[in-house]
Amino acid sequence: MAGYFRVLGVEARKRYDAKMTPGAAAAEIRLARFDNWIGPERLIMDTVRWYQEWNGSLTPDYNANLVREATIEYNTVKAGAKKTGQIIPLERMVAMAEPC
Repeated sequence: MAGYFRVLGVEARKRYDAKMTPGAAAAEIRLARFDNWIGPERLIMDTVRWYQEWNGSLTPDYNANLVREATIEYNTVKAGAKKTGQIIPLERMVAMAEPC
C-alpha cells in the first residue's frame, strides 16, 4: 500500500503543480504496476485528498462534494477522449460517502 501512495503522490503532485483539477488528474494518472490494483473510485478519492493536503484544505472529514465533482470530471475526460478506463456511476461514489 505504501508503494501505491508513493507512486500516486508523485504523479498527482506533477498534475497539481501543472494546475490540473483533481478529476482530470485522476483520469490521466497511470500507476504502472498499481494501475489496476485499486480501482478508479479509490484513485479519484485519493487524488482529491492529496490535492486537499497540498492546498491546505485537508480535514479529517471525507469531502463528498469534492469527490463527486472530481468523479464527474473524470467521467467527462474518459468519455470525451475515448480513453480506456471505467466510467464511474455517481451513485456508487455517493454510497461510499454514506456512514456505515
